[in-house]
Amino acid sequence: MTTAPEYFIIWAHRYISDPTAYHGIKLKFQAVLAPITGFVESPIIYTNNENCALDLIKKYAVEKNVILVSSGSMGHQIISHVIADNLHIHSYYILCTNIMRHIHWAVEYLQMHLNIQMFIHEDDLLVRLVRDISKEFIEEGKNLLTLNDPNAALIRFEQAWALAENVVKHETPSFVFETQCSFIHQQRMLDGDNGLITQAKQAIIAKV
Repeated sequence: MTTAPEYFIIWAHRYISDPTAYHGIKLKFQAVLAPITGFVESPIIYTNNENCALDLIKKYAVEKNVILVSSGSMGHQIISHVIADNLHIHSYYILCTNIMRHIHWAVEYLQMHLNIQMFIHEDDLLVRLVRDISKEFIEEGKNLLTLNDPNAALIRFEQAWALAENVVKHETPSFVFETQCSFIHQQRMLDGDNGLITQAKQAIIAKV
């Protein structure tokens, strides 16, 4: 079976690792993103320290797709070290109340082709993060089908379906109708009569 790179989320913020801080936000993110790790463990590690975040990146970036969620100030510091140390980050999601305060350094890194997105509200970040990961899971699944590995493809398609289902269930005030329709369309593409999940299952049967 072909093994697709796993995803690992590091959330860096001054107070995020405090068990009493942002409790509701952390529960929502962990619940929605649970399919990333097959519901076995939390898909997110929290840290309030730049050096700790960099150590985690160095530890996991070789074998996993590391996603960094960070405040604006910590994100700026971490990204500068990531570039200096020639480390690889899959994508960056910056959460800050004042985007204009951080847009200058973000634009510089965007010109270096880093995948950086900035958000004011955590719900907007969560919806975009889920959409991005689920789309990648679908593309990975299609590639795995092409490589004649329907078992691995099925895992990716089911993960993508579960992510879409979770984000729809955890509908937020910022979850606009167009976004909801996008996820519903994605689910139909996955589990329709001739959807990708059915195609993967049929391919598995054909290999037996």
